[in-house]
Amino acid sequence: MKDLTQFRTTLRAWMAEEGMSQKALAQKSGVDQASISRFLRTEKPDGLSGESVLRLYPFVYGNDPPPQHGEPTSPDFMTAS
Repeated sequence: MKDLTQFRTTLRAWMAEEGMSQKALAQKSGVDQASISRFLRTEKPDGLSGESVLRLYPFVYGNDPPPQHGEPTSPDFMTAS
């Protein structure tokens, strides 16, 4: 839950710094504006699906999300025989 709280705080700060509205972020990310609003206004751990967090991550951090536990870290797994 701490990571999600940090993500929420960072998302808010990034939106303010960029002058990005919830509506504009929704259009660019493909995440429903109501979901973004709910996530930003609550301190509960819910509000966004994992998929939505992954869609917003690059906007906030400027890169792809880190691999999840057990996920390959490079596309080499696709060429393994």
